[in-house]
Amino acid sequence: MYYTDPTISVARVLVPERARKLYRMASDAFGRGQNDNAEKLLDEALQMEPHFAEALALRGIIRMQQQDLEDAQHYLEKAVHIDPYYSPAYLELASVYNYEGRYDDALRASERGLTLSPRSWQGYFEMAKAAVAKGMYPKALQLVRQAERLGGNSVAGVHIVKACALYPLKLYKDARYELQAALSRKPKGQSAEQARALLAQIDASDQPAAPAALDQAWTLVDIELQR
Repeated sequence: MYYTDPTISVARVLVPERARKLYRMASDAFGRGQNDNAEKLLDEALQMEPHFAEALALRGIIRMQQQDLEDAQHYLEKAVHIDPYYSPAYLELASVYNYEGRYDDALRASERGLTLSPRSWQGYFEMAKAAVAKGMYPKALQLVRQAERLGGNSVAGVHIVKACALYPLKLYKDARYELQAALSRKPKGQSAEQARALLAQIDASDQPAAPAALDQAWTLVDIELQR
């Protein structure tokens, strides 16, 4: 996973070392794209310790990658219920809520994650997506710039979300620049296809309102961004 979490809770301290080892192996397998192996290792870890927040959160992340949002939400909500101090679960849950169109819930989950990990660029990124969706474009721009300052500048989707905030503010040149930056960061894949589609819509649009494709940009790139 791409998160770093400086907070260690009592719930995590009490997890048996064998379960932790299985979780680390599952996380490594997930990082190599071996989801089936990761799931088997998580099964073992959760049989040993059913209240293992990190393992539940990783299972939620895998389900989100598979676009099984109902399961992803279930496991991530269970993780934060078991361990209210595990910030990565809140940030992944915010991503699920954004994808589901639950923008107020995404804002709350992001804010909680940021309370625990104030320097998480991902938290500001999820808040920026929700702010764009709610039409709060100046606020979204402020949030996505903070995500960039904290380390998200190399992530293609951050530039796409920034473009989604810039375009309704009629900052067309800047929006194009951000989409081109997204393509330079990740020239292939779903986010690249989305950036090209948005560029084409911007180039073809003479209207002051945002092109229709911008309305869903921050959700369509969501799952790919985080892997």
